[in-house]
Amino acid sequence: GDGDTLAVGARGEGSASTGVGGIESSNASTGSGAVYVFTHNRITGIWSQQAYIKASNRQSHDQFGGSVSLSGDRGDTLAVGATREGSNTTGINNGNQSDNSFSFSGAVYVFTRSGVM
Repeated sequence: GDGDTLAVGARGEGSASTGVGGIESSNASTGSGAVYVFTHNRITGIWSQQAYIKASNRQSHDQFGGSVSLSGDRGDTLAVGATREGSNTTGINNGNQSDNSFSFSGAVYVFTRSGVM
């Protein structure tokens, strides 16, 4: 990226939220994981939290955020690994994400930022 976006994976985070911008203080899903996205203001030099992200099908011990990668542009695309996610879904958006019959199969989630930082 341009050095002004930072993604931090917290695979042990335990909030029960799903998606982007949920409630961070709900600790009812141990080890489900989360990713925090921060942006840097070059004028003030201050880093600020821009997003709090959870898996769409969050479950305990999935370890969402076990790996993170930002795209080489402004960091507008984020890939997040969930090493212990157990869905039997294959491919992209194909199948039932809540069917956890393939324990520890893992998953990757891709998010795209839009709008102004």
